[in-house]
Amino acid sequence: MWRLINHATLIFLCLLGLFGCAKRTSVKLPPVPSQQPEQPSVSEQLGCEDRTMPAFWDNLSHLPVKFIGKTKSGVLIAQFNSPGTFSVKRLEFQLAPESKETKSPFFQVDKDWEEEISRKTFLKKFKNDFWVVSYLTVNDEKIICEAHQFKTWLALESSYARGPQNYDIKTVGFWDNLKVVPAYFAEVKNGHAFWFFLRDTGSTAAPEQQETVRLQNGFLVNKHQKFIDGTIGEILDHDFFTIDANCIFQLAERKDPRSIKIPKTNSKIELGSLKIRVKFSDREYFLKNATISVSAPWLCFYERDYQNKALVLLRAVGIVTENGNGKNESGKNGKNGKNLK
Repeated sequence: MWRLINHATLIFLCLLGLFGCAKRTSVKLPPVPSQQPEQPSVSEQLGCEDRTMPAFWDNLSHLPVKFIGKTKSGVLIAQFNSPGTFSVKRLEFQLAPESKETKSPFFQVDKDWEEEISRKTFLKKFKNDFWVVSYLTVNDEKIICEAHQFKTWLALESSYARGPQNYDIKTVGFWDNLKVVPAYFAEVKNGHAFWFFLRDTGSTAAPEQQETVRLQNGFLVNKHQKFIDGTIGEILDHDFFTIDANCIFQLAERKDPRSIKIPKTNSKIELGSLKIRVKFSDREYFLKNATISVSAPWLCFYERDYQNKALVLLRAVGIVTENGNGKNESGKNGKNGKNLK
């Protein structure tokens, strides 16, 4: 069912907190007594650390660029430049402040994988090849939250459906209309996928007085859901996708750095860098597994079809993990291209 992508395909996975911003619920959502849900609050001032908020994803933009320089103040100068469109418009980006609590948001191509690199390495290589940047616009400034290197446009063209707007991926119009959200699915039926957004509250106990949320398919569910590890997640947003006829389905693997304990101490060191890659899956796998318990949400790329008032799913990336021995989280060999269920 799978076939390996033989060139890097950008997946924006570090925006999920490297697979950890939300964890999958272990059971299907139960119906509960009716009660109107509260509307999620929207922050007026967003930062790259706010990925557990729906407003972060609503305001996050993506664009493939070619960096052409850097000012003395550290502003990166770029242009949108594709085989189908040449733009001389100057784009200015700033890097988000560094944080010791978060992983590096920069990834370079390493054969079939994307490899995490440091900020220092990125600034040495940022003029090489092309980069897809994911950014927030704050006070008219474009703040890069993540950047993925790519060498050819084939990686992008093969990864997205065009949707009802029929935008060419090589044009700015496609990227202006592209959004992404980490979503869990309550039901996939008749070409529609009903999803919700969960935030990990860090608690191990749900409120005694449970609020409820009515999803777009009519399901009435508890606002607080239990994750596999016993902690509690809170539904902050929900909607449904119309699945595009040519939607692309993929599964992503990660390979963590090897952790080695230092003899006669309690300390450990990491060898290597985090690596990520994706393989093509198919619609049948998605329909069968989208609502089944897994360890992370699906990363969903969609466009807004304003004419039909719909969110159209162009690409869905499921997430699996692979350990240092080349095996995925189920213990099966992740290199032989077999179903990882």
